[in-house]
Amino acid sequence: MVQRSTGIWLAIALGLGGITWAVTQRQNTLTPSESGFVAADAEVLLPIQEAEIRSLSLEIQGKTLNFEQRFAPVPQWWLTSPVEKPANRGAIAYLLNLLIEPQGYASFSVASEELADYGLLEPKAVVTLQTAATQPSQLSLGTENFDQTKIYGRLNDENIVLVLPLEFRHAVTRQLSEWVNES
Repeated sequence: MVQRSTGIWLAIALGLGGITWAVTQRQNTLTPSESGFVAADAEVLLPIQEAEIRSLSLEIQGKTLNFEQRFAPVPQWWLTSPVEKPANRGAIAYLLNLLIEPQGYASFSVASEELADYGLLEPKAVVTLQTAATQPSQLSLGTENFDQTKIYGRLNDENIVLVLPLEFRHAVTRQLSEWVNES
């Protein structure tokens, strides 16, 4: 025979288990925007479409890599300097995704003389995108924050510091061989 307190605890456990199951099932059926997969504060860094981008320039550690999107015979990115070869689609797609898809980042204004504190007067990397219709867009990447979980950035020489995900550093710090499609 079951004691009364054991029966109460069993009923509570079954009730909580049922609620947990129902919530889990609900979360599995949500769209990404409903589930919070895209953060509410996520913003597009550069409001352009990938198809509009004609060229991309990457300056890092004193080297400049220039990429160009060519459309004949098939759309493909090409590394045009320092060598001319087809570009690695994955590396280009990863970088462009960070630039034109919604990202969660913070920003704050600073005086011009404070930009050096964030490594933005002499940036570690500069990414420049050129479209057919607009002026070039430029993202400068500076130093990492104190706990090395974010990287500071600056868009189009404005006095606004962006606190970006560290993935931006990973997207630009590649060897030349990683930018080239060897297949």
